[in-house]
Amino acid sequence: PDFFDETPFTVHGKRRVLGNGVPLPMGRAIARAVAKVVDLV
Repeated sequence: PDFFDETPFTVHGKRRVLGNGVPLPMGRAIARAVAKVVDLV
């Protein structure tokens, strides 16, 4: 992304930032799954 040109991260750091991102729908699905398990316990 263009905004990375002005960030103080190294190339390795930029890749880690992008790699740690989780798409919103996936995060919601994980949250629902965790909520179901917590309700069962």
